[in-house]
Amino acid sequence: MKRGGAEDLAEGRGGKRSWNLPLDIEWRGLVVERAYRLDLLVDDLVAVEAKAVEKLMDAHFAQLNTQLRFSGMEVGLLLNFRQWPFKDGGIKRVIHTRA
Repeated sequence: MKRGGAEDLAEGRGGKRSWNLPLDIEWRGLVVERAYRLDLLVDDLVAVEAKAVEKLMDAHFAQLNTQLRFSGMEVGLLLNFRQWPFKDGGIKRVIHTRA
């Protein structure tokens, strides 16, 4: 994976980081290996999906929510590197709650 803004954010901060991590999914007994890729996994707790788009769309949130659901994680961050500074809408937190 090409080094970019998301990697720069996590560098030198301690903690465990995994980049471009394959994610298998299981649904009704069917296993699909490497169905998704997590851009970044921080401390085995937070999934980070990095984008560089004009505006975050519902599909971006759905993608991250799906990754959270199949990985069993609850917290994700959606980063948009075209929206700078991040405080102006370039970072969104997604919480997946189990029903």
